[in-house]
Amino acid sequence: MIRADNFKTGSTLDDNADFRVVECDFCKCQYIHDFEHCTLFYDPNDLDRSFLTLFRYDDDEKNYPLPCRKCKQKEWDFKDIDYDEREHILKGEWGWAI
Repeated sequence: MIRADNFKTGSTLDDNADFRVVECDFCKCQYIHDFEHCTLFYDPNDLDRSFLTLFRYDDDEKNYPLPCRKCKQKEWDFKDIDYDEREHILKGEWGWAI
């Protein structure tokens, strides 16, 4: 597990937030997931692009699960990235978050 300790979603970091770097099961595209609030941050350049991971469907289109950014799979899942891959993440698009 790689924690995203520098990741903030507002002016103050919620004490309950548990941000982790995760990757798509299919293609290893990276995302930030707040496990405490069940929110997946989809785009490293637009943090407003996110959706809830707790529910499958939602009336709010913003929270509707989007396809993976890289492989475009619609039915995808994610998993924690091992600490051994930290250097790979630091060089990637979410590097600023860890």
